Amino acid sequence: MTSVVIIGGGIIGVCTAYFLSKEDGVDVTIIENTDIACGASGKAGGFLAKDWHGSATESLGDLSYDLHKKLSNKYNGEQRWQYRNIQSSNVLLKAIKSTNDNKPKLNVVHDNDEPFRPRPPAKSESNIDWISKPLEDARGIISHEMVSDEDTTSQVDPYLFTTSIFEEATKNGTKFVKGIAKTYKNNVITLESGEELPADKLVLAAGPWTPSVFKMLFPQSEFDLPIDALPGYSLILQPNNLPAPHAAFTTILGSDSICMSGTPELFSRPDGSVYVAGENEGPELPSTAGDVNDVALTQKERWDMLLSAVHELGPSLANANVLKKQLCYRPITHRKRPIVSSLKSVVGDNVFVSSGHGPWGISLAPGTGLVLSQLVLHGKATSADISQLTIENF
Repeated sequence: MTSVVIIGGGIIGVCTAYFLSKEDGVDVTIIENTDIACGASGKAGGFLAKDWHGSATESLGDLSYDLHKKLSNKYNGEQRWQYRNIQSSNVLLKAIKSTNDNKPKLNVVHDNDEPFRPRPPAKSESNIDWISKPLEDARGIISHEMVSDEDTTSQVDPYLFTTSIFEEATKNGTKFVKGIAKTYKNNVITLESGEELPADKLVLAAGPWTPSVFKMLFPQSEFDLPIDALPGYSLILQPNNLPAPHAAFTTILGSDSICMSGTPELFSRPDGSVYVAGENEGPELPSTAGDVNDVALTQKERWDMLLSAVHELGPSLANANVLKKQLCYRPITHRKRPIVSSLKSVVGDNVFVSSGHGPWGISLAPGTGLVLSQLVLHGKATSADISQLTIENF
């Protein structure tokens, strides 16, 4: 029996546990110091894309998109985690409340290796009736461009997806231990409580907290895992009318109140709500995921800024009830691509890391879990090309 301990109860750790637990002779344990999906995996937009990925993650993105569909078919994902296919569009608007026609300076993340949100070229015009209609004074919508149809973009509720896959993993024998890992010696994890867990293989998948976990368990190593925290603000709105299934990537021209990160991303959901993603700047990463909600309560200016941007999108959203205000931190690398790798060259061939997926964690999670399980058990990923995601590339 091979014992595998995964540190991190987010979507990457859960999907890895799921695929490991399907193999014979493997004992899987997830260690998490808060709860399953308590971080970004429970607060993300849940957007899935098949062909929006750069060269480093193209193979993984294709695999993951297909696995999302297979998992939904197998476990009734349409009902359990609101899986569905959607159209995706670029939407260009002029601000309703401003006469300033200059394009705002956008504070978005750029990278020479991988675009942050690479999008396919426009296919045709589209129509999203729950965003502002054109106005007589030439403000309002300038253009809708559909960039993906229902064959290549989908969505899930990330919290429901993560907790559902965790439930299936536990049916296969995966165990959950709530606690903090303090040491790793002689293939044994010792928790802060003093409990010891056998760990022939160790997987670090703690999102933006992965570097601090690594330092805790390997204090003798001078290596720094190149993973940073990317804050993300979001709102969940409840409009009066049921919005059509759509992902809208907006650009608002001439807005005096545009959110600092640039342009809101909007995802309508099957329950009638609309998820609005805002800026990517904020306070430093707190010590645990359980502390994030306390940090969010101090961010009134950020919420006001995002709400002002929402008001530019027309009355349907401006008059919607605000159900939730959320802050999360996603793990990201300087190359805007995840690390899915053995740490053989760093601390030993029985330690692995999977983190740094940025805004693509939910979309890439099933494929990441599958290839990482192959890497852990067989020493090689066979279902997707992850050659550019090894630690040596960073």
